[in-house]
Amino acid sequence: MLSGLLIMSDWLASNQENFGLLEADVVLSENEYPKSRCLDAFERLNLPEPGEFDEERIFEEGFRERFGFSMNGIQKDVIHIVENCREPGLFILEAPMGKGKTEAALAAMEILAAKCGKTGLFFGLPTQATANGIFERVVQWAEMQSNDAVHGICLVHGNAEFQPVFAELKNERMLQTDIDGESGLVVNGFFSGSKMSLLTDYVVATVDRLLMSAHATGKRGKSG
Repeated sequence: MLSGLLIMSDWLASNQENFGLLEADVVLSENEYPKSRCLDAFERLNLPEPGEFDEERIFEEGFRERFGFSMNGIQKDVIHIVENCREPGLFILEAPMGKGKTEAALAAMEILAAKCGKTGLFFGLPTQATANGIFERVVQWAEMQSNDAVHGICLVHGNAEFQPVFAELKNERMLQTDIDGESGLVVNGFFSGSKMSLLTDYVVATVDRLLMSAHATGKRGKSG
């Protein structure tokens, strides 16, 4: 936790867009610094709000509202198992294409997040093509989660900028956001970096991005 706090603080403080360099003869007082520098920097960052999940059970009507159709037998079984688990763990669902594995996973994620007090999603896929396809479906689901708040979303792989939906979101930033009502999805600039992107609220990525992050963390731990 302390290591993560230190790294995040360094990323924020070393960004000259947020903390412009001062003239050599400028000295800010202890009272001026947080007001004139830190608070202004956070306003410029405009970080999205963390996701909130509070439903430990999803019923038929709620499932239909999220995905536009009734849950099938496989989805009912997955949701029932996750709803009745005491602790988070590894859940494996094997089924042919078209059986609703994606929707089952998203519903299970909501339930587990509510049980464990978590606020985000990482959806890992084996290839860029599958990540591109799932991203559009996750966007539709995430929009349902963002009716009353602004949440960040990101597609992470080497050619993500060529995915049309993500490119549109990234170029316009606030394209699918209700500015007046302060709700919707955004691609926040701070999370566009290769190391920061996995910290976005909702992430769709090739699974190697998560593995590389864990590998880099492990290497730092060993060298320290």
